[in-house]
Amino acid sequence: MLQNKKELIKLFLALILIGAFYTIVGCPIKFLTGLSCPGCGMTRAYLSLLKLDFPSAFHFHPLWIIPPLFLINYFYIKKKNILIYKIINYIFISLFILVYIIRIISVSDIVTLDFKEGLIYKLLIKIIK
Repeated sequence: MLQNKKELIKLFLALILIGAFYTIVGCPIKFLTGLSCPGCGMTRAYLSLLKLDFPSAFHFHPLWIIPPLFLINYFYIKKKNILIYKIINYIFISLFILVYIIRIISVSDIVTLDFKEGLIYKLLIKIIK
């Protein structure tokens, strides 16, 4: 039981650090590359869920249900059957990749591709000049 408490504390601290980072910089992938990440829109989806606005939540990210399911998978299923745990994780990752590709191809208003806004591009331009 003590191990579970340690894992929970580590997870909580990691979430606080990630939240602080996102508050300051925003999405690190978009900050560096100018390319929205596969999780883009997830925060807005959860804010919509807090207002019980399910259509908006699905608009911002159709896989908003996956993170809570991942936590269930991590804390409960992993201890019972590691193979099922891994299969579920592969399914989650595959779904995120599939939805990400669809959102890029369909020119979503949530997922953006503007490399000129990324830090890497801006640094390369400064180095070249």
